[in-house]
Amino acid sequence: MRKFPILILVVVLLYACSKIEKALDLPPDEFSVEVLREPATAFLSWDDASDPSGDTLTFSVELDGRTPIHNISQTRYVITGLEQNQFYRGKVVATNKKGLQRAAEFEITAYQEQLLVSDLYSAIGSYDITGRLSWENRWISVGTPVITNDSVLIVQESDKVSALKLSDGKVIWKKGFGALKYRNPICHDGIVYVEYYNRLYAISTIDGSNIWSIDCNSMRDLAMGNGILYLLNSVGPNRRELKAINPKTGAIKWSTIPASDGILSAMVAKNGVVYLTSTNTMDKPGYLYAYDAITGGVKWRYEFVGTSLQVEESGAPVILNEMIYIPVEQGYALPSKTFIHAVNINNGKLVWQKPMVNIYQLDELAVDTTGVYACGDYAIAKLNPVNGALIWSQSGDFTGNMTLSKDYVFTTVGSRKYVSAYSTTSGDLKRKISGFSNCWYSPVVYKDGQAYYPANSPMSVKH
Repeated sequence: MRKFPILILVVVLLYACSKIEKALDLPPDEFSVEVLREPATAFLSWDDASDPSGDTLTFSVELDGRTPIHNISQTRYVITGLEQNQFYRGKVVATNKKGLQRAAEFEITAYQEQLLVSDLYSAIGSYDITGRLSWENRWISVGTPVITNDSVLIVQESDKVSALKLSDGKVIWKKGFGALKYRNPICHDGIVYVEYYNRLYAISTIDGSNIWSIDCNSMRDLAMGNGILYLLNSVGPNRRELKAINPKTGAIKWSTIPASDGILSAMVAKNGVVYLTSTNTMDKPGYLYAYDAITGGVKWRYEFVGTSLQVEESGAPVILNEMIYIPVEQGYALPSKTFIHAVNINNGKLVWQKPMVNIYQLDELAVDTTGVYACGDYAIAKLNPVNGALIWSQSGDFTGNMTLSKDYVFTTVGSRKYVSAYSTTSGDLKRKISGFSNCWYSPVVYKDGQAYYPANSPMSVKH
């Protein structure tokens, strides 16, 4: 008689175990997919995928209705061959040993501009045009970052030069100096040029190794053009020297002493000529100089009434086709008048001059095939490059910094807490990117393999 209760107990236990086993027939846990987009590639990762029963999972990736990969055990996958301007939808499907599945959807947005923003006293970071942060390093950078191949070169405050991966900000190499001068770095043909104390260094972009160095005490950013590196050097009180340097060896090709006693601007070198402006002095007007890039001789000089604005902080003159453009301020008493002068690059003759409305403290100009762009304290404007006619203008509390890309003009505002993007065609405000504490420079913009630099950088399109 005792066997009967035992049998009943066994049946009950088997039934309970069956129900528990069925209860444990659960699909994989919910998980998410992270996406890192590059121009033609997307990097997917889903490290948080797991199964409640501890089963090993396999994964399949689906993209726009097709399945490029089946039954992998890794939690990472790289999708290649993407169109830069196309939007994609997909999902990662996790499957356990029982065949139960869980899917996590993802989106691959159209590849957009990558903005490298220097947040003064805080960080250097990479953002997309919506303001989404991709990576950040809590370093104080000096000057404008430089992009070379798939890396970005950062000059850190009074310390070192660092190379970071453009995609994720991870350090590739660091080169210590001790006390770097506050100059924008310049990069050309695998070499980056930086000034440390009173010495100019040429270092490799691959590993930071030293290639050559020479004594210098620069007054402005370097310029590169005509296969030559140009240095505006201080050689004593009110005495400057313009040097042409072999960028591979550091050998001096020629040097000359500019005639002006005024403050000299940054330089631009193009088409066999080096251009710079000087401020007026008590007994001399301001000048735009054109030096022969091979011999150092003066080809011509253009005299203007007034001063080249904020010349100590400003970028170089800008060139388009047969004309070079400079900002000029006439009058020291407020309200002073700000003009843009267009000068023929072949003979130094004035072609046109136009007053700027509501633009003061005009630090920088930029140019593309469609117009000349000017950004001052209260307005940003675009002019017809042929005759100076106004194409569009926008008022605002601007800082004077700007970066000209293919589609947008990026600029910072007086509070320096956000970056604005204006259409190059219409001047309409298209984006306002916030989240910064002190955005000191307009951003370096990277899109479609092309880097666009702030107008005051020696790496800008004017060079």
